Amino acid sequence: MIPFNPVARGLAEDAGLIRNAVDRVIKSGKLILGPEVEAFEREWAEWVGARHCIGVASGTEALTLGLYAMNVPDPMKPDRVYRSDFQVMTVANSSPATVNAAVAAGAYMDYTDVAPDGLLRAVSGDKMPDVLLPVALYGRLPQLRGTDQELALGSCFWDLAQAHHQGAWRDALACTDPEWFDPGSMGRCCAAAFSFYPTKPLGALGDAGAVVTDDPDIADRIRRLRNYGFGERDRVVDHGWNSRMDEIQAAILRERLRLLAGRNARRKELIALYADEANRGGWADRIHAGLHIVAVRVPRRDEFRAALSDVEVETLVHYSIPAHKQPYRDDGEYETCDLPETERWCSETVSLPFSCWTTDEEARVAAKAVSRIMIAQMEARESE
Repeated sequence: MIPFNPVARGLAEDAGLIRNAVDRVIKSGKLILGPEVEAFEREWAEWVGARHCIGVASGTEALTLGLYAMNVPDPMKPDRVYRSDFQVMTVANSSPATVNAAVAAGAYMDYTDVAPDGLLRAVSGDKMPDVLLPVALYGRLPQLRGTDQELALGSCFWDLAQAHHQGAWRDALACTDPEWFDPGSMGRCCAAAFSFYPTKPLGALGDAGAVVTDDPDIADRIRRLRNYGFGERDRVVDHGWNSRMDEIQAAILRERLRLLAGRNARRKELIALYADEANRGGWADRIHAGLHIVAVRVPRRDEFRAALSDVEVETLVHYSIPAHKQPYRDDGEYETCDLPETERWCSETVSLPFSCWTTDEEARVAAKAVSRIMIAQMEARESE
């Protein structure tokens, strides 16, 4: 079986550097929020092009903390109760973590439909949220713009969980239309969340995440929130909780970060291999690739995946159920939510074998199998 993501190969290749990182932490005697976390925060901020980075326990916590930091307390309530009408707009074809984090931060959710490539499309001026939460699906960045350029959106918080390329934060800022987004507000209140889940381009040996921003006030607030709300030792100044990055995870991420440029280059080689086969097979318009996931859209997904499984090609789906259709949304709140392209996207996408440890031969076999099955499906539809 050609594995979807051979994580074990990466662990075997990195076993030596992982042991060195762990040994370094053990010798230091510091296990949480110590020198390794501080060093990783500096190095990741430099990698993505941000002024500040705050290491946290997971990508979901990074999303939650960032959005919580943007939910301004109600000034009429002395106990700093956060606004109950805090509105976040995002897409529904992302990981459940995106929406779960927003809800945990006290947000009321609003969804906007996606473009045919699965990314956030233009947002109409009559649906201005407090925070827009664009998602870099598969590591690809949407171009953000509004249909009413006279309205400026003050806050934008990026879900860059899957976007680990160099300069990702600067690229995200460059994707915003300055005629729609107020540059002053963007500079004051804008951040992004990253995940270092083991399958990501930069993966930890477990869960870890980070928030980046250019705003020192947002950075300071998230540092407090991740550590019980402490402003200084024993003095709690905010409604925080425990979302601290472990020293061992930070040390491992530092070692792997030194290899990320080469590994991302390897991913680009595999994307090119898939793209070449797609061009030859006539399905170039169906492939959607980022540095985290290579996916295709097919009209008969179950049949397609079964056929690939028969020739021992493993696939996954990212993501099969849109957020507004998840079973826990049974209160009828989103029954009238009109997201036709999102629902088509979630019913048709298939993720193909892809990792910097996927071999050329595995990618070629998988791509050729995709071509055969895709062509067979297209011919079958024409004959119906």
